[in-house]
Amino acid sequence: MSLPFLSTQCIFNTDDDNKIKKEIKNDLDSTIEKVKVLWEKNNLDASAKSQIDVNNLNNESIKNELKFYNNSNYSVEIESISRDELEGNISVKFVLKNLTPLVTSKHKTVTFSGFKSDKLKQQEIIKQLNNDVRNVKITIDNIWDKYISDISQNELFYSGYNKNKYDVVFKKWTKNTNEIRITFILKDKRTKLESNNWTYTLSGFKTNHNTNGETKEDLDKIAEGISFDVDNKANILSSEINEYSQLKVFDLDDTKYKINYTNLEHTETTLKAYYQISNKENIISDEYVYEIEGFKTSTIPSVSPTLASSKIRIGMWNVLNLSQKSAVFKKYALASIIDKLNLDLIGIIENKTEASAQSFCEYLKTFTGNNNWEVIASNSSIHNLRLESNSKQHECPAFLYKKNILEVEKFDNGKNWLGYDNSTFVGNETDGSIGYVRPPMGVKFRTKGQIKNNFTFVIDHFDSPGAKKDNSETDSQISGQGTQEADEAFNLKNVMDWFDKHDGENDDLFFMGDTNIKLNNQRKAFDKILSDQYYKSLLNDDEQSKTSLKAKWNEYSEPYDKIFFKSNLKYENASFYPLYNVFNDGYIKNYATLNEWKTYINKTYKSGDAGFIKSAISDHCPIYFDLILSANDDK
Repeated sequence: MSLPFLSTQCIFNTDDDNKIKKEIKNDLDSTIEKVKVLWEKNNLDASAKSQIDVNNLNNESIKNELKFYNNSNYSVEIESISRDELEGNISVKFVLKNLTPLVTSKHKTVTFSGFKSDKLKQQEIIKQLNNDVRNVKITIDNIWDKYISDISQNELFYSGYNKNKYDVVFKKWTKNTNEIRITFILKDKRTKLESNNWTYTLSGFKTNHNTNGETKEDLDKIAEGISFDVDNKANILSSEINEYSQLKVFDLDDTKYKINYTNLEHTETTLKAYYQISNKENIISDEYVYEIEGFKTSTIPSVSPTLASSKIRIGMWNVLNLSQKSAVFKKYALASIIDKLNLDLIGIIENKTEASAQSFCEYLKTFTGNNNWEVIASNSSIHNLRLESNSKQHECPAFLYKKNILEVEKFDNGKNWLGYDNSTFVGNETDGSIGYVRPPMGVKFRTKGQIKNNFTFVIDHFDSPGAKKDNSETDSQISGQGTQEADEAFNLKNVMDWFDKHDGENDDLFFMGDTNIKLNNQRKAFDKILSDQYYKSLLNDDEQSKTSLKAKWNEYSEPYDKIFFKSNLKYENASFYPLYNVFNDGYIKNYATLNEWKTYINKTYKSGDAGFIKSAISDHCPIYFDLILSANDDK
């Protein structure tokens, strides 16, 4: 929606004035989200940028050099230009304005990074933070007269630090019968740098003589036997229960025991209450969870595709060795980016096991607060039997999808997912005996709601690029490729035909994968599938479509990740997300800058700053497209 006619001089009727201003404000806020800001210095060679001290750049010069696009007929007002000399960033905060009547949009901030950073100073500040955090003391007034079970966080008093310089940030605490262990950090107010976690132990609380001889095991049995309910739950949504006081407790003698709630977790029709109990002798039980069922089901189809113009977003991502041992910060970033991309369905490769996919799905539910995320993962049965059972090349691809938008349809053989069995693999430059090193996985999905379109979605991770001499692989006739990944590209049409024979009358098939086919090789490597009149490639084979990350900040190496599309349905927005942009775009929740992210991760990488993306999150960009649903598509 654009309202250029409102920018001219007009006299407004008083009754209409507020309404028109509101419309303009809505349009301004929508428009500012689309504004792109370009700056010539941001396009300098990385080595040249790294020599520029942000403190030597003049604000007026910066304002004159900035170029704003997609701002419609609205004027741009730069409110502030701030510098982070430690990280080498410049942030520009601006608004859009409609002049008559005068209406201002919400704020937007863009950050340009890669300039000269003071790494030594950063290290010194963090070192000082880690020293100073050890001096922080925590006290509670009249601690000797209070039971541990009665203590709340607002009773903690922090001292021993410079309050003008630092903030104390509480992280977590654990209570047991005799002490409380409190974990916190110090945060520098000016630079926003943070210390490592530090844990302080408080003891000396009031205790009662255990007159009745109860043990913790006794309390655990009592806690496990407690039940909960909610009045009139059949007529209310579980999401409407946000206070512990709304819960009714059964099977607990409140004259003897106190209940301490730790969390409430909502699903579509249930509510989980997490709790502990304590007795008058200050003995505390383990944490337990009770699930209350029978809540009203929402009848509002707010996220279900029900209109003729509805669409779903489908993606694929090489998530770089996702396992059950993956660091929390990796899962945090993956979940945040998936959420920001508004994906409804995503295939993931370089996932190690079925369990790791299931574990990440649970993490995604918790992170997004959306319990509709579901997973369908392959297992070791998909592994190529010609490889050693302990080969590091084995993977278990998986699909994450929103179950309120999509459902899985079985293939003709009754299975929910299929792994390509290499039965139609034909050797072109190899003898064909290995087939796909990592066989493709496919699932047939159907959309829910009034429009019910089905499609088969296939994903794969081709053999690594180039000839592997230790495997006696030879160079392909295609420049820079090995014969194995070249043959896998050659056979993609055979793969899709194989899935097509197993998915009934469905005629919509999509392939997305990390193919390891290098720049300018797509046409030759995928000649067989691209020669089919029904298949098309949705991503270009050019410099601007590189999706794998170099070990140098903001640089990309090859357009390895591909989308091949066969359907009568229409599509739009086929693209990829450039992963080095995550901080400029605010795609990692609660971490606005690389420096904040580095402090959180608290480790170093050989590749420097690039490692905090390429190694910590993924070395590939996620790819995606929007599928336009149609009630006229019956296959």
